[in-house]
Amino acid sequence: EQATELFDDLYSAMQDARVSGASSQYFLGSIVLIKNDRDPKSSVVDGQQRLSTLTMLFAVLRTVM
Repeated sequence: EQATELFDDLYSAMQDARVSGASSQYFLGSIVLIKNDRDPKSSVVDGQQRLSTLTMLFAVLRTVM
């Protein structure tokens, strides 16, 4: 349900930018990470679903293009 809303919002933002001829910005929300001093990797505290959804979207776009 939320993924569909994200796709719809992104599509609307692209359509608006196409009609206006101007570059458009779209705020995806905050992503919160936590860093451990002993590990070079960060852990996602908030925003995991958004990151996963966008990763899948980019993978599909890569395949299509």
